[in-house]
Amino acid sequence: MQLNANGTGSIALTDVFDAINSSDNCGTVTPQSVSPSSFSCGDIGPNTATLTVNDGNGNTATCMATVTVEDNVAPAAACQNTTVQLSTTGTGSIMPNDVFDATNSSDNCGMVNPQSVSPASFSCGNVGTTR
Repeated sequence: MQLNANGTGSIALTDVFDAINSSDNCGTVTPQSVSPSSFSCGDIGPNTATLTVNDGNGNTATCMATVTVEDNVAPAAACQNTTVQLSTTGTGSIMPNDVFDATNSSDNCGMVNPQSVSPASFSCGNVGTTR
């Protein structure tokens, strides 16, 4: 199950009910409930859900299903401009946090962490605006 952009998701009865392999001697097996059916970022990975079914004659049964919750929503990264002062040797560098705009970056399931920046090293040949 994939989480949405809000970091939440849910399953329906039919997501865990195996109609082909469910049977009853005197009735039709009908899914009644599944719990839990709602998931969030704290549930990423495998989760056990309990499905309850009935046969229309007052009999119920339960079974367990594994619901794997995934976060495949990419973070939204925002950048900010920075100025690099070249040293007396005509070189300078930046780190990812120097151009990372934490206020306007976001992710549905947590913090956005800057990983890299390129180019990270500058020299006299880069004087002016570099993107």
